[in-house]
Formats: sequence, structure tokens, C-alpha cells
Amino acid sequence: MSVGGGTVKHLTLLVCVIAVTLASCSKPRNVVELDTWWDFDYAKNACTSAQGFMKKNANLINRVGCGQVTACESMRRVNDACAGDPSGGILDFEERLQAQFAADPACKDVQIVRFKGPTARNSWLAYAPKKHWRLMLYFVPGSKVQSWTLSGFRRDALSSAGTTDAIAHKVCAIATQ
Repeated sequence: MSVGGGTVKHLTLLVCVIAVTLASCSKPRNVVELDTWWDFDYAKNACTSAQGFMKKNANLINRVGCGQVTACESMRRVNDACAGDPSGGILDFEERLQAQFAADPACKDVQIVRFKGPTARNSWLAYAPKKHWRLMLYFVPGSKVQSWTLSGFRRDALSSAGTTDAIAHKVCAIATQ
């Protein structure tokens, strides 16, 4: 190793680059975990319930009309949304929601990850030491407005409802405050 020339300068530069890299890596990141595992099961159960309701009440609905049977219109809307998709479109909704997270400037310091189940490699435990939030949707197939809950790592849960753009904006505002 040469003491007098470029080697020391290169070594100093290398140390500076490593220090800057480590400093930027250690910056806490706000992580919002979209709980796809929960969302899919919740939506699938909504589809199953609507199908059961429509089947159980088919005779009554045919006799008096859907408008005369309590909850028939909402169950029909859910049942129609579930036709051909046993989850009622939850995965498509989550894709649109992720696009909104990517497009919203309020989300620039938020990392969105998907939790696909306890055996998946992207488990929330990997994010636990960071500013971590879990987003769960109470998805009703066929509805543009969806209810959701955001629970934080060592924080109280917050609930609201909205469209994909409203959900993304509010979740990011909460996660970065």
C-alpha cells in the first residue's frame, strides 16, 4: 500500500462512499403492509355469503321481488361481482390501490409490501423494527368505496372508508406523520 499517493485518496473516497450509503440505508422507512391474505379471505367469504343468501331466498325473491326482501339489492350486487371470480375482484382492487400508492406524492416515503400469508417470504416480521403499519380491507365486491383498518406497530388501529385514491392518500398521511 502506498502512503503518499492516490491509494490513500482512493481509500478515503471509498470510506466516504460506504459511510454515505450506510447512513441512507439506516434512514427509517415507513412500511405499509397490504394484508392480501386477510383481504382475499374476507372477500371470498363475502361472495360465499351472498351466493348463499340468493340461493336461500330465491323463491321469496321470485314471488315478491328483490326490492321487497331485506338486503336483497346489496346481496345481488355482491353476488353479481363474484360471478366468475370467487374473490369478487379483490386482487384487481389491490392492484389499483398499489398504483394509487405509487402515484400519490404523499406516499414517497412509504414502502408498500404485500403479506400473502405466514409462509410467504415477505412476512411482516421482517419489517417489525421499522415504522410498520398493516392495512386490512373489509372488501365488499361490487362497491367502489371500501372500508379499511390501519393498525400500527405499537399503535392504535384507525379505520375509515374510501375509494383507492382516498385510501392511499389517507394511509400515507397517517404512516408518515
